[in-house]
Amino acid sequence: MSEENTGKGTDKVAEVQKQVDEVKGIMVDNVDKMLNNMEKADELDAKTSDLRDQSQTFKSRATTLKRRMWWQNLKLWLALGGVVVLIILIIVIAVAANSGGGD
Repeated sequence: MSEENTGKGTDKVAEVQKQVDEVKGIMVDNVDKMLNNMEKADELDAKTSDLRDQSQTFKSRATTLKRRMWWQNLKLWLALGGVVVLIILIIVIAVAANSGGGD
């Protein structure tokens, strides 16, 4: 009977060892996945930081361009207003010269 108990004991030990090996394999896989996820998170963090820097640069350049375009638009409107005033002045002078010369 002791041989039977030893055989059963050996089977149980082998079964437990098999379960331990399976759990160990699963844990190794989980640790590998966790490390991969951490690497991906670090890469994502770096990309986020780069994108933040780029967005700040874009905002700065956009503000500068907006200001420059506003001044250019103002100059255009002032020039157009000056031309209109000049044309009106020429018309007024021409009308005044024609009406003054007839008396």
